[in-house]
Amino acid sequence: MKTLKIVPQYDGHENISVWLERFMECAETLREDKRAMLPLALSGEAAIVFRGLGEAIRADFDQSAAALRKAFAPSPRLSWASFASRRLEPGESVDFFMADLKRLSVVICGSEGGGEAFVAQAFINGLPEAAMKSVEVEELGKIHNLDRLVRLARVHVKATRGRDEEVAAIAQMKGKPDLNSSTINGLRCYRCGGSEHIARECDL
Repeated sequence: MKTLKIVPQYDGHENISVWLERFMECAETLREDKRAMLPLALSGEAAIVFRGLGEAIRADFDQSAAALRKAFAPSPRLSWASFASRRLEPGESVDFFMADLKRLSVVICGSEGGGEAFVAQAFINGLPEAAMKSVEVEELGKIHNLDRLVRLARVHVKATRGRDEEVAAIAQMKGKPDLNSSTINGLRCYRCGGSEHIARECDL
């Protein structure tokens, strides 16, 4: 039953195909009985749907998995909302980001997806701003190629994240926010009432 401790219960809100793949891979690696564990791995709406299946279907893992996939298949409408708002998350790989956009485009547009230009624009729009601008400049006037876009994005996202990490490290070493000129200009000394310094630096 180690699988149940590793893979979170499925309640009907996550992508069912992704969850089933994770569940099956874990169970097979640990040599545990998928069919026996499946009812215990479901909760909420998913558990209700499973209990409503016929006894013969519940007794067969493949049939149960197919029924769950059908019941919880992502809808094109919800997938479009996810596709349009999808952004590269902190720490997420560029390759995984592209793969997820391709998956969503297939749900929205069918087995052919929405075409490379459709996915490419969403991919560029979802990059951090500095990386997005750099990729746009390099891609200007070119017909989008998804493999080339991923290679370009890897370079620019890595540079962007490197700068962000450097800034964070410097701020941590100082142990306080950077007191730049714009911050200092807003300070006022309570001892003399003057601006651009604080009481411990006051000459009075």
